Amino acid sequence: MMHRFVSSFFNSDELIGYIFLSNLIASGITLLFMLSSYRFLKAGFDLELWKRMMRYTWPILVVSIAGIIPVSLDKILFPHLSANPEMAMTDLGIYGANAKIAVIMVLFIQTFRYAADPFFFGEASNKDAQKTYALVMKWFVIAGTFIFLGTMLFLDFIQYFIGSSYRSGLGVVPILLMANLSLGIFYNLSFWYKLTDKTIYGAWFSLIGAVIAIAANIVLIPAWGIYGAAWAVFFAYFVPMVLSYFYGRRYFPIPYEVMKIVFYPLVALLVYALSVLFNTSIYLNVVLFGFFFFLMLLVERPKAKTQGV
Repeated sequence: MMHRFVSSFFNSDELIGYIFLSNLIASGITLLFMLSSYRFLKAGFDLELWKRMMRYTWPILVVSIAGIIPVSLDKILFPHLSANPEMAMTDLGIYGANAKIAVIMVLFIQTFRYAADPFFFGEASNKDAQKTYALVMKWFVIAGTFIFLGTMLFLDFIQYFIGSSYRSGLGVVPILLMANLSLGIFYNLSFWYKLTDKTIYGAWFSLIGAVIAIAANIVLIPAWGIYGAAWAVFFAYFVPMVLSYFYGRRYFPIPYEVMKIVFYPLVALLVYALSVLFNTSIYLNVVLFGFFFFLMLLVERPKAKTQGV
């Protein structure tokens, strides 16, 4: 009986369509739950408010769409640009499998964003808001750097999350991790244009990143294969990050501890390079990770004292 009921509207040839349908239903239910909070239902439709909302939000939509391009385009273009067409799909599978390891940084960024958005907007009215934003940025970079170093120093264990036939591409993991860290820093920086109603800058930065992704993939994939694809993602996130920082200094200056923000990733890269150069054992990697941790405590300790901690 139930089987006949389901088969009356279910078509196994339209499985992808059902994914979109499920998202539509979920969004519709969310909208119903939120209807009571919409002011226009009680006070009428405010055309001027709607226009202001559209001017503010459409660039953020562009940011979201353009931000997907660097991490998706490489996989779309790779089979068409690979210098070895016979192995293109095999190499793409290796690249995609190793890219999943780098997703650990993306998960950290997404978790951070859920908490950061309401926090940053809530802090905007406080007189020390800029100092708070700078402190959050510093500790975000420290946390992201620990994720990078922990992943790379203990990659001998983490690699077992993918099949042995895919591990020839593990070299792209550090590039993609740093690319995702750059993306996370860009998200941190994005609050200057959100708080100053200059979201159009975010759209421009993201579009520039998308153009860089297209150009870099076209140039680098034929020359470097999966490593070219990984570097394309890195440049597509790194350049918008740098642009956002310099424009942010002009419109919404925040006293970021730039030296420390640069210092921690560079030291992490150096520690990782030493582990690769000397082919260190897992025990020495634990020591290296501990060294980085105590170095962080040493660098941050004077700051903690001045704050009375």
